Amino acid sequence: MFGICNLAIIPLRFEPSDRSEIVSQVLFGEHFKILEQNKQWSKIQLHFDGYEGWVDEKQFQTISETDYNQLCNEAIILNADLIEYVNSPNNLLMPIPLGASLSFLSNPAINKSNLDFEGMKISGIKPKSNLINTAFMYLNAPYLWGGKTPFGIDCSGLTQMVYKLNGYKLMRDASQQATQGEALSFIEESEPGDLAFFDN
Repeated sequence: MFGICNLAIIPLRFEPSDRSEIVSQVLFGEHFKILEQNKQWSKIQLHFDGYEGWVDEKQFQTISETDYNQLCNEAIILNADLIEYVNSPNNLLMPIPLGASLSFLSNPAINKSNLDFEGMKISGIKPKSNLINTAFMYLNAPYLWGGKTPFGIDCSGLTQMVYKLNGYKLMRDASQQATQGEALSFIEESEPGDLAFFDN
């Protein structure tokens, strides 16, 4: 089975319980595989970074394998504003955060509510120099373990989202991100946008 987040932001939990730790968040438009089901909970694996966790079954829409595969092969289109809205034909507005995925809106089989987006979009790989300006969009965001939005974000969520908005794929956790890219021999070789990690 497969699904897509049709709400603004949903918690991705370590265990199938509302009391369980939030390990990450699923943003509007992010699609995933459903690995396991347990009463009203589903264990999912996000397509973008392979991250796994549990979500409440009331908080997403199931999609077909064909639609899932189509989304996997489409260019990623993201909301480029701190907060924007998608609207339905009966003028109901739903706020969506920076970095929400809009790729599915052109697919009527998934976009059954005929949601429309008129805000700023971002897609494709941007120059590395753009990473700093994107990071400043999250200035004054409160720290939130597992967060991925300007309303609450953690360190690896920040780096993942900043890179994602510029067309680069980073894994979710800092320990995973440290294995990506190229290591530098000297700090003097670093450039704005490079990431620094502790050895341990």
